[in-house]
Amino acid sequence: MAIQPIGAGAMSFSNNYKVLEKEVDLAIVTSLLISIVALPLILRILI
Repeated sequence: MAIQPIGAGAMSFSNNYKVLEKEVDLAIVTSLLISIVALPLILRILI
């Protein structure tokens, strides 16, 4: 679970309160890219 990307909840809070919107966008994209690489590696190690 810890390796999954940031979800839409962070974006929703950011947009709702108009705080750190660009930073949250960047964090979502970055976490998605990291998880695309990390998930297959972790699964290869475990299986």
